[in-house]
Amino acid sequence: MSFYYYQKRLLRDFTNLSMLFRRNYDGHIVSMHQAGTHWLRNLLTHVIAREYQLPIPDNIRSNAIVGGPNKIPAHAGPRIVQSHKIPGPLFSLPVWRRFLKFPKYLVLIRDPRIATASHYKKHGKESPKSFSEFLRNRGGDEHFMKDIWDDIRFLNVWMPLARDWPEQVRLVRYEDLRNDTAGTLKDVTAFFGMAPDSGTLDWSITQCSKETMSNREDATRRFKVVREDEAAPLAIYSAADKAYFLDTYRRHLKAEIPYNLNQW
Repeated sequence: MSFYYYQKRLLRDFTNLSMLFRRNYDGHIVSMHQAGTHWLRNLLTHVIAREYQLPIPDNIRSNAIVGGPNKIPAHAGPRIVQSHKIPGPLFSLPVWRRFLKFPKYLVLIRDPRIATASHYKKHGKESPKSFSEFLRNRGGDEHFMKDIWDDIRFLNVWMPLARDWPEQVRLVRYEDLRNDTAGTLKDVTAFFGMAPDSGTLDWSITQCSKETMSNREDATRRFKVVREDEAAPLAIYSAADKAYFLDTYRRHLKAEIPYNLNQW
């Protein structure tokens, strides 16, 4: 077992009580890194804007309609925020649900092998580390926002919550959003208490194409949100990388996930 993993759980997660105390919004998108977060945020932004006659933000990173935990939207529509937060065990205690009011939590996940590779390809251009070195990272790194351990921590917390608290926590896979965007977006909006018609859903999807979103990127940011699709996203893994990834997940992933990690 990895001491580093449990150190992060103890020092980063157990003491993280922010989600327990910050509940003054209607919904929360909690996502893995590189899981289509900005795409889903913009899809919801357009739905809410059209349903509540709000102006469309110029920047796809805008917090004006779908905000962050510290930037709660002030508009008349549902107040939804987004983060990559991994709460500690105290947040998961069922006793709180008897006395406290919680927002809806939509948990956005992606095949962790692809999410890990995508994160390296996005942030690793300025790093001297190879993918193999990044995969084995332990500790902070100025070039990357996460490591393999962050995804394991995320899944170990949110997967059981989605299973045990289904009325409040809903799981969405990036792959389903890609394969059935309209149907998945309809389910997401219903979960957050909205009922947009098919015209609004179709319009939002059109407005959030790769080309349209790329035209609304923040030119001052180092890393672009919109990236080209890859034909073989797992090709970056060597045989040793695959073995390391599978062994790490076998030893530390306690939750069941809807992916077959053995099928490459």
